[in-house]
Amino acid sequence: MKVISKPLQDGHVWLEALATAKEVDQAFNKAHIRFANQMGWRPQEGKTVAQVAEEKMGIKDLDSIVADYVVEYLGPFAIDKRGITPACPADPVPMGPLVRGKEFPFRITILPKPSYELESYEPVEITAPKMEVTDDQVEQSVTQMISGFAQYVKLDENRPVALGDSVLLKMDTSMNGAPLPNMTFESRPYVTGENYMPAGFDDNLVGMMPGETKSFTFQAPDFNDAGETEMVPVNCTVTVKELQQSQMPELTDEWVKRFMPGFDSADQLRSSVRARLESQAAFQQRDVLQQLAGEKLGDRFKGSIPDELYEAMMKNMRDAMTRELAQQGTSLEDYTKEMGGEQQMTMMMMMQVRQNMAQGFALDALFAHEGLQVTSEDIDQVCRSLNPQNPKAIREEMETSGRNYILKESAARLKAANWAVDHAIITYA
Repeated sequence: MKVISKPLQDGHVWLEALATAKEVDQAFNKAHIRFANQMGWRPQEGKTVAQVAEEKMGIKDLDSIVADYVVEYLGPFAIDKRGITPACPADPVPMGPLVRGKEFPFRITILPKPSYELESYEPVEITAPKMEVTDDQVEQSVTQMISGFAQYVKLDENRPVALGDSVLLKMDTSMNGAPLPNMTFESRPYVTGENYMPAGFDDNLVGMMPGETKSFTFQAPDFNDAGETEMVPVNCTVTVKELQQSQMPELTDEWVKRFMPGFDSADQLRSSVRARLESQAAFQQRDVLQQLAGEKLGDRFKGSIPDELYEAMMKNMRDAMTRELAQQGTSLEDYTKEMGGEQQMTMMMMMQVRQNMAQGFALDALFAHEGLQVTSEDIDQVCRSLNPQNPKAIREEMETSGRNYILKESAARLKAANWAVDHAIITYA
């Protein structure tokens, strides 16, 4: 990609970029995959996403549907090419037709991230809780580990089944006259009240006596011919063979050797669990100290933040909040009313946005003042925080999508936060 830049009088930078035909094709391919993921489609052998889109939705030209994302996808590459960190997201503007196999010109006007100085670079003073691992926490974790080996044994009580009871059942079940193999058995343990079966099933089971047989019908979800979920009647005959209770294994050296590969004794297992918990506590401790150090540094920030940056960050916060509330089944409008109205909500968001930006700019200032440098390991640390299971995938995805400057900024701020913690005066409460 060819990129030229030109500083503007208002502090912005104008970028003019020319994406190669190969880059355009790659962007279209990425856009197709994103569209498929949004639709919940799985890859089909021998078929492209465009072919699947035409078969499933009658879309003749998928490229035209995803064109906006293609432009959006190419933008970060131009920014990364010039080594500029934008203060806020910027939308690329097409300067010519967007077609597969051809070069694509576009431009972006960005506001480079401003730099600031702090009132003081003296060590921050922090009061923080001490993250410690107790013997009770170790025992609770060990108990959770071995709970999967618990066995159900007969409970010598002759009383009705109650919610929360473990029972041994025999069942014969059918739907629309056809047997249900997965719900027909001679003997299987079952715990009432844990939503393993529809509520109507437990309602009939509660009150039965050990040895009693009962036939009844309950409602269960199923798919109709249109692929829609509907409730259908299920007929079953149930025998409560016995009441049961869960019995945890005794944690002995012999049991550990048999069921916990890699451990020779109960004490060795406990030591391993303690080490894991202490490692987690140390990570949490560091995270708390970094947050507190960032807050202290943010208090030393007194710079003026451009209105454009405020507006962009407010929009990002609103969009993120809208998505999060939607996942919880709530609208932003309803949430705003709960928080006291639009004016109150806007004021709270502005305060949060300023606090976030102040801390970020303060960390930037400390990073520059101390002459710190971002290393590959610093970037790996950021990726581990984003995806502990597969940090390499995060790094590859960010770098191959032109967003390496975002990783570098995050790594620089994390390094500054770590430096602040390492030099802080810390009091543990």
